[in-house]
Amino acid sequence: KRLTADASVALFPSLSEGFGIALVELMACGLAPVAFNVGGPSDILGGSPTLRRLLVPGGDSTAASAAVIHLCRDAETLKEAQAAAKVRASEFSWERAASARLAVFEAAIARRREAEDSQ
Repeated sequence: KRLTADASVALFPSLSEGFGIALVELMACGLAPVAFNVGGPSDILGGSPTLRRLLVPGGDSTAASAAVIHLCRDAETLKEAQAAAKVRASEFSWERAASARLAVFEAAIARRREAEDSQ
């Protein structure tokens, strides 16, 4: 958090990203994220109506710059995005990931048992 203490916005310019844990970590520190609409960032920010607006077309540096400038000039939008970022980041935890994975496995086992019982 000390590294981001003087920052308000996180520009995440990755063109290819699986999940983007660094993006979630920056959001957890309260930074408003601006990211390209690709892979993980799309899934992460797309889960929030407020943050979805901060996704810009992949590789469009002009759109990314405009989004950052807009956040820097509009204090209300910046505060809203920072708050939404913290909330969205809190939705990603190892406990939630493990629970989701376990639910997938349990559903697969249940389907297999149902298929075996119907034979």
